[in-house]
Amino acid sequence: MKETQYFEKNKAEYRKFSHKNKPLQVHCEEIVRFFKKLSDFYGIQGEVFSAMGEYLAYYHDLGKLEPEWKYDVEPKPPHAPKSYERLEKHGVVFQTRKNLTPILWYMILKHHGRLGRPEQLHGANALTSYLRNLNIKSLGVDPRDLADVFGLFKIADALSATDPKYRKSIENQAIKKPKYSSEDIKKVIGKIEEDKWKEQLKIKNLPDIALLRAPTAWGKTTVSLLYPLSRSHNRIFYLLPTITAINKFYEKLRGVFGEDVSKIFYFYDTEVKENEERLATLFFAKCFLTPIVITTVDQFLLSFLQCGRYHTKRVAFRDSSIILDEVHLLNPVMLTLLTHFV
Repeated sequence: MKETQYFEKNKAEYRKFSHKNKPLQVHCEEIVRFFKKLSDFYGIQGEVFSAMGEYLAYYHDLGKLEPEWKYDVEPKPPHAPKSYERLEKHGVVFQTRKNLTPILWYMILKHHGRLGRPEQLHGANALTSYLRNLNIKSLGVDPRDLADVFGLFKIADALSATDPKYRKSIENQAIKKPKYSSEDIKKVIGKIEEDKWKEQLKIKNLPDIALLRAPTAWGKTTVSLLYPLSRSHNRIFYLLPTITAINKFYEKLRGVFGEDVSKIFYFYDTEVKENEERLATLFFAKCFLTPIVITTVDQFLLSFLQCGRYHTKRVAFRDSSIILDEVHLLNPVMLTLLTHFV
């Protein structure tokens, strides 16, 4: 494609190693492959978005081609600013939609940091000025799609950089939809009361937005898994009110669904610090890349509030089922924010 022209001309440089046992060329090509799988899974399709993924993949690490940057020497100088400088110096524009070039340069400049306001772009005066005066409607692309493309690029980048012994299983989970039956839900419940079960099965026929009200101990939390059965959604999100409830429900589901279930909340980091494998996959857990995710309302809201690395999270909510447990416990502010984003 036309977005690889600069790469093709400088392919010899791309043989420099950017990671242990991996030249930059291989890293970039892996990102393109991972990005395509992820964007197909989340329904982000079209020439513009495909080309954006390719452009970001091939040019985000140009700074690693500088003589002073070496993958096996610490400390490493920042490479993202150098990547941007090369693109600007050589006029490597986004051929598919040239007006999006500054947005992609911004993404490359910030691909190892948090997305921030233009005032924080040190040494990029022309880009800062453009972004300050940008009329978002002039781009001809939904800015939410731009955020999601950037999020998928970051996930693909992390997948390529992660330890190969973990990568394949993470990649498989990242593009796996929830797949289970009513019988699996029965296993989670344990003891079935047939009359109650007949009533519970009606949950499968609920409309897209519904409220379930039933007595205590009726089994609302578990049987809500029936709701996504009639839908082919990418993810199922359970939003629970407390860490204790999350841990309890997580253990319950793991017994039937195994690694298809994950949990994430604020103190997750301290919980996994002793476990090498879970540390290695923490980024991917935080990006909600399993078929069934148990988390908090706070995490849901932060995925849409443009805070920090929200772009790696919000994309996971595309075409997903969201189950809110104990919704009456939310305070007015939380409820207002929640209903706004729903």
